[in-house]
Amino acid sequence: MCDKDQAAEELIRWHFETDPETSVIYRVRGPWDDEPAQPIKLLEVSSATLTTGHVAPFVFGASAEVPFPVSIAVVSPADLKAVEAGSVPLPQDWSLNPADCYYRAQYVRPRRCVVRSNGLRRRKVVRR
Repeated sequence: MCDKDQAAEELIRWHFETDPETSVIYRVRGPWDDEPAQPIKLLEVSSATLTTGHVAPFVFGASAEVPFPVSIAVVSPADLKAVEAGSVPLPQDWSLNPADCYYRAQYVRPRRCVVRSNGLRRRKVVRR
């Protein structure tokens, strides 16, 4: 991975592929994005997450796979609505304006498999 945008794209793709309950990922943007020491900030919306009434990011250091620090918060759809309504605050220096919004359908393609029916082979699309 060469730059922070590529690293963020790969991380977003990987998170969609590994968590089938994640529907939307927001990449929080700001004037700090060009600084390598500043983390890639992701707000992930997952129906597998409990509604907590707060947003708590996990911070990871740079690694061989993602050569930038990463800060990820996972929220429920209800928590996202509360964030949008202003009743649940985002962490300091986080804002959804501006933010890039990524939807599952952009990253996870239907998987094709072979289904046998009456001895005939036909293709069927199977959603993950």
